[in-house]
Amino acid sequence: MIRIGWVLSCFAALSSSLQAQTPQKDMWEFYEELSAAVEVQFSDNDYTLVNFADWNNAFFKTDVTQSMNSRAKWKLMFEQYEYTEEVLGQPLPTKNHSKDKYGKLSNNSQAIYTSKELLENLLIDQTLFSNDLVTGYPHIYERENELNGEWIPYQSNNLLVLRYVHSYPNGNMTSFYKEILLYFERIE
Repeated sequence: MIRIGWVLSCFAALSSSLQAQTPQKDMWEFYEELSAAVEVQFSDNDYTLVNFADWNNAFFKTDVTQSMNSRAKWKLMFEQYEYTEEVLGQPLPTKNHSKDKYGKLSNNSQAIYTSKELLENLLIDQTLFSNDLVTGYPHIYERENELNGEWIPYQSNNLLVLRYVHSYPNGNMTSFYKEILLYFERIE
């Protein structure tokens, strides 16, 4: 009887210990929170329209590396999204949500995230970081590309872009391409 009591007390201690730990958010659940934060910040109509092509061109004229300051705090500015799908036997493309030409830049965003939150919740693989200068987003098409299906940071001074590409070309029945860009400004 003593052994059963001891086992039950150990089980109770382990159970309460596990409940006290905060589980890591699912990557896509966290992304949905980020995406929702972009929409919420425009409820007061206090924003500036930004041309994505102009913003990206200006961004890559600075010293951009495929890295991220691990101690910074970042204010979420805006998001850009593209999704294209082709299904065998269907008109091309079956689904096409192309990149918007303009984005809304909030003049008073409250969506602040630490580098640690972004790194851990988006499962950013730091082994893919590079201090080499980049002049544009790399083309990711092949399934075997090491950047396919990964969140990759691009940082220049006080600006950060997190890019996610999932490309599945030449599938048996379906092919698709998804690209998400999240734009941040460093505040600390």
